[in-house]
Amino acid sequence: MKLRHLASAPTRDDELVRLFDFGSEESNLLVASITQWLRDTSTPLELAELPFISAVNCSLRLVVVTQDEGIHEVSPGAYDCRLTLDSFGQMLELMGPFRRDGTTGFQWLYDLDTPIEFLFSPNGSW
Repeated sequence: MKLRHLASAPTRDDELVRLFDFGSEESNLLVASITQWLRDTSTPLELAELPFISAVNCSLRLVVVTQDEGIHEVSPGAYDCRLTLDSFGQMLELMGPFRRDGTTGFQWLYDLDTPIEFLFSPNGSW
């Protein structure tokens, strides 16, 4: 699984951070990692530090907040995804179909009016 920031996506006006190049095994590992983290969110979850994620050009931390904010750059190449517990739960549901072998397509992991979108896509497309 790879993590990459695209400053200008070819078919979108917004920037995006995407998790891509993965199969069901990595999807299951990610869902399990986020589920475990949601039991104790006292520290952010740094996705690039998970052994099955390779950061291409950025890092992304998951942070629980009281109001959804989406992804924001906190320093060059470093991003925070700031969502409520409920929104992270919804994100896990959106990842669910990719936990099965052979699932194709993609999923936007939140629906917020923010400049940076969050894409979950096995082959990287949308």
